[in-house]
Amino acid sequence: MHFGAIRQKIKVKFIQELENGDYLIDWRFSYRITAVNKQEAIKKVKDLLEKSWAFRKEGQYDDAIMLLEEARYLCSEFGFREEMARVLAIYAQIERDHDKIEPALEYYHKALDILRGLSSPLKTAHTLRHIADIQREKGKLEISEKNYTEALNIYRYDERTGSLDLANAVRGFALLKEDMENVRDAIQLWEEARDLYQEVGVAEGVGECEDRIKLLGSG
Repeated sequence: MHFGAIRQKIKVKFIQELENGDYLIDWRFSYRITAVNKQEAIKKVKDLLEKSWAFRKEGQYDDAIMLLEEARYLCSEFGFREEMARVLAIYAQIERDHDKIEPALEYYHKALDILRGLSSPLKTAHTLRHIADIQREKGKLEISEKNYTEALNIYRYDERTGSLDLANAVRGFALLKEDMENVRDAIQLWEEARDLYQEVGVAEGVGECEDRIKLLGSG
């Protein structure tokens, strides 16, 4: 059985009594080391990733990053490659939240390299879609089209693909086709995305698709 160690970054309170009788409270970072086996470690990593993502969604980035650092250490210690890809993807999203596009792309590409090596098609497609989204937003249309196409090819031919994942990828591709002034393809993609969003009950997505179809159809 593989044994390793959890290196958990924690806040430690230091209290110093001053000459006038007051107290100075200072918070510092330290590490707590706990020996664990591989089974315990993977549970810990999954919990850290879930909590880190929740902190990120709430805008508590310092807390999110602190948990990610612990998860990254464990993934490295135990060789959890798929979970390491998730760590990198969350780092990428945090960078993207702060409009740091190049670091975000770097993290996503590192995650993609891991996932390709693991033959994890749906997670590969999901990462490709995020990369394509960023490239589209930055005006890198040709490479964005290539990555959307690969992502959609994976999604369309894998029976495990969720309708929402496919809808989000089709939506991005439709926006790209608009940017490329390919109105016919854009309308077809918006219609497909609309049907998929209807299937999963995402009213906001349906509304956006219908608005885009009307706008393009009137042009």
